[in-house]
Amino acid sequence: RECCSPAGTVMRAIPLPPVAQHRGATVMCPPHPVVTPLFESLGTAVAVEAEETLLKLMPVTALMGQLYAQQLAAQSWLQEQGVDAGAAARWVGAVYHTVSYDSATPGPDTFASLVEEQTPGGLNEQVLREMREAGASLALRDSLDDVLARIEGRPAAARERTAYSSSPADPSP
Repeated sequence: RECCSPAGTVMRAIPLPPVAQHRGATVMCPPHPVVTPLFESLGTAVAVEAEETLLKLMPVTALMGQLYAQQLAAQSWLQEQGVDAGAAARWVGAVYHTVSYDSATPGPDTFASLVEEQTPGGLNEQVLREMREAGASLALRDSLDDVLARIEGRPAAARERTAYSSSPADPSP
């Protein structure tokens, strides 16, 4: 605030790159009658009163790289199955875009409901279960904790990390 003197109002806004296509998300503090609608015109604006809350929301913005890496892994897997790289990329992008549509305007229970609606024994439930068993959800939470620590300028919690590995099961008795 000192470096912005004599400004009467100082705001923080973190717009994500897709705001350039008016499909982005911006987290900001505090809400403002002019600035909040400006960012809403570029996508979704989440305005919070307290900077402490803004700091806690910021780590989620660091999930972009992980999401793209997951899409790349899916595209690579499809290519290993013999699918053309272009078709694989288009399909992966379309699927991720489609499945995220259900969560585009969430309420407090949206994500829990979407997870719970996976058919028991179905393909989606299988991937969800296997990823949980591999520790993916816990690794995500740990990464978000570590990013928050970095944003807040404090050391991250010391954790013993183990890498996931996968190899075919030995079929012999």
